[in-house]
Amino acid sequence: MSKRRSRKKPLNTYYLAEEVLSHTPETSDLGVSVSGNCTWNSHIEQMCAKANRVLGLVKRLCGSDIRDVQTRKLLYTALVRPLLEFIHQVCATKFILNYPPREVSYTNRLDQLNLPPLDFCRQMHDLVLLFKYETETVTSNFGRFIQTATRHYRIRNFHQANFDLLPRQDQEYFCNSYFPRTVKLWNSLLNKLKSSQDLLWFRVHLNNHFRGLLQTYSLP
Repeated sequence: MSKRRSRKKPLNTYYLAEEVLSHTPETSDLGVSVSGNCTWNSHIEQMCAKANRVLGLVKRLCGSDIRDVQTRKLLYTALVRPLLEFIHQVCATKFILNYPPREVSYTNRLDQLNLPPLDFCRQMHDLVLLFKYETETVTSNFGRFIQTATRHYRIRNFHQANFDLLPRQDQEYFCNSYFPRTVKLWNSLLNKLKSSQDLLWFRVHLNNHFRGLLQTYSLP
């Protein structure tokens, strides 16, 4: 697996029990499609198609008989949402609310249902994991990638609970990976959130923080 063009073809022949292992550009492991060029395009397409099929099944099961919003929301969050990529949620919120008038915007629908956008959900999961590292709830090797922020002078956005990235390679696939994106999010949080030591308190107030951002949210 490599992003280098020179490695599109296998460099060596590999054997298992004297049988030659065939080369494949893509494989699936534990439900995740992995490609040889380190992209997620195929996996995303498969998840989108699967989510569409499940959402279609839920719609057929509900038909015109199940119009209760909370029941539709429960079916969506239990069966469809775990599979979703972002754009499918736009259609799902319309279905859950029994197809409201067009003037009811996507963010209005999310607010009515108390459903954060899926990109908000991913950001919150990332921040909770970093919180667990900060409070030593989990053991990890995060120290290879980040360190507690140190400053010899005072600046407006500095806080002792901030993090700095350790010097790494600057390839695009690292810049878009977990540590760069999550450290930036973490450092932008309110200080009281970063200073918390209670996971439940952190989750509740983090959810409130992102719900406040919903008012200015726009589709990515």
